[in-house]
Amino acid sequence: MSTECGEPGPGGPLGGSGPGQCPPPTASTPWSLPRWRACVAAAVLCYINLLNYMNWFIVAGEEGMHRGSTCSLHGPSCCHQPRPAAHSIPWMAASVLQTIFSPLGEFQPSPAEGGGVLQPAPGGPPAAGAGVLLDVQNFFHISDSNAGLLQTVFICCLLLSAPVFGYLGDRHSRKATLSFGILLWSGAGLSGSFISPQHSWLFFLSRGVVGMGSASYSTIAPTVLGDLFVRDQRTRVLAIFYIFIPVGSGLGYVLGSAVLQLTGDWRWTFRVMPCLEVTGLILLLTLVPDPPRGAADKQEEAAMGAGRSSWCEDVRYLGTNWSFVWSTLGVTAMAFVTGALSFWVPKFLFEARVVHGLQLPCITDPCSNQDSLIFGSLTVVTGIIGVVLGAEASRRFKRVNPRAEPLVCACSLLAAAPCLYLALLLARTTFTVSYVFLALGELLLSCNWAVVAEILLSVVLPRCRGTAEALQITAGHILGDAGSPYLTGLVSSALRARRPDSYLQRFLSLQHSFLCCAFVIALGGGCFLLTALHLERDQTQARRPSPGTPDSTKEESQALLSHPRAVPEAP
Repeated sequence: MSTECGEPGPGGPLGGSGPGQCPPPTASTPWSLPRWRACVAAAVLCYINLLNYMNWFIVAGEEGMHRGSTCSLHGPSCCHQPRPAAHSIPWMAASVLQTIFSPLGEFQPSPAEGGGVLQPAPGGPPAAGAGVLLDVQNFFHISDSNAGLLQTVFICCLLLSAPVFGYLGDRHSRKATLSFGILLWSGAGLSGSFISPQHSWLFFLSRGVVGMGSASYSTIAPTVLGDLFVRDQRTRVLAIFYIFIPVGSGLGYVLGSAVLQLTGDWRWTFRVMPCLEVTGLILLLTLVPDPPRGAADKQEEAAMGAGRSSWCEDVRYLGTNWSFVWSTLGVTAMAFVTGALSFWVPKFLFEARVVHGLQLPCITDPCSNQDSLIFGSLTVVTGIIGVVLGAEASRRFKRVNPRAEPLVCACSLLAAAPCLYLALLLARTTFTVSYVFLALGELLLSCNWAVVAEILLSVVLPRCRGTAEALQITAGHILGDAGSPYLTGLVSSALRARRPDSYLQRFLSLQHSFLCCAFVIALGGGCFLLTALHLERDQTQARRPSPGTPDSTKEESQALLSHPRAVPEAP
């Protein structure tokens, strides 16, 4: 005979638990996921991140390889200027991978340079360095200055839409928001391949919409990973996730050049990518769960409070979360330096070779890309090693020090500052040692990317982690790598205006303008030291249930029972 649960009795809301009665159910069942399913979901998210960054650089090309203008004898700096990028690791990875793997050109010596440059084979397709950008320019009749706006439109739309997707990701299904973002960028990319030459503005618009879709993934995907794995595992998974940034960026160049060679039409590049993205979308819908916010920290939505906060309240909370504020300033300092490095270091190294007599000045296009390739190789290798090294150092150090994450970031930045300073100073006297210190500086800078994401996930309430990711991305780009190349060039031009016009003075002007980067990165290390002062308190607050929830009510009841209020005696 089955026993039915009785009506609420004196033993509590669900009655007693005596014989013949049902035991009282718990307030909420903890959300759990088998480890293998979490790993499969992480693999799918990493694959889509690969496609995400392939979209960032699938149009871009090495502009210095096909500029088509002629430089004067007194203007070596007008050639060999690398294209600006949103991040040094993605752009340099793209530069290297598209040069190594693309079979579209032959390495032939240039008489004007006395060295090797990528040139198209006679009667063959365009050189690998040209990528898809040159064909896009020819098809839509876009000048170099307007072509640069393609990436500007992409980045601006990404920055403007990141807070919107952060807001949606904190209040609605993250899986649905990610799916919408993938559909948005794949549909916009596909539509861009059917635009006629008379409507070039529609192609710019399509690139902006692709940036909007990319913002959804960059903002929300790390928060999903944060809820699939506990803290030690989360650090490793985030490291793997961020490794796909340089790999995906480089493959964007490779895919664009390879499809162009096979089909002879750049538009097929934008028709192949949606096939890969639809595959990722199907994998996302079938294999990736939508975990409750805070699930890995055992703070499911049922235990985090029924009331939803507004976006302004979330921003106000993040403004008082000092660990988030200081770590965001540290990230901004990192972005400032990496943005300046990605834009100016290849040109700086080129002019250093001219001063040393190792390189002839650039007289005619195409200019030598030797320094771009060397610096790009260093960036890719140090980027991958640095991400893994930083994540593992943080994970192991955390066993003995709960403030391990910001301390690892601070130490790496404070150590990177003198390495960068010495690399700049020694470039005039010893070229090889300068490269060694430059590689060390890049390695130390790369140690922080996964660790910074772990800091954010650990100090911010699960209900507004998407907004926090969006604000950190926006601040890092707007205050960091968006303006640092311009400011560095502005200082260099101001210094050069007061000096004689010579190759040595051009080199020294750029060298002196670069020195501020060493001090900026040291300030970033100081920001992470300040983060360490507030870390434990903010982590405790992020793990504490909100007032009025079942867990917080239970804690308050236990506190009242442990410390009963004194009852006045009757007179």
